[in-house]
Amino acid sequence: MPELDHYGNCPICGISWDGGNIPEESREFYGPPYKWSRVIDIEIQGKYDGVSYWQCPDCKARWDRWTGERVTNGKV
Repeated sequence: MPELDHYGNCPICGISWDGGNIPEESREFYGPPYKWSRVIDIEIQGKYDGVSYWQCPDCKARWDRWTGERVTNGKV
């Protein structure tokens, strides 16, 4: 699976993940494209210190961070 576009649309429900523009006064902390994503980062405590899965905020579909494969078997 190609890398998920966190500013595009969910490949399952089709709803946009583009959260809009980051305010100009806050852009010093971010790089282009100066947008924020609605995608939810999921960290599993005790498994890995960082994001392990990404989740659509609308349909709740999840993807493995490293493989990009959709998680459908209840891993999380």
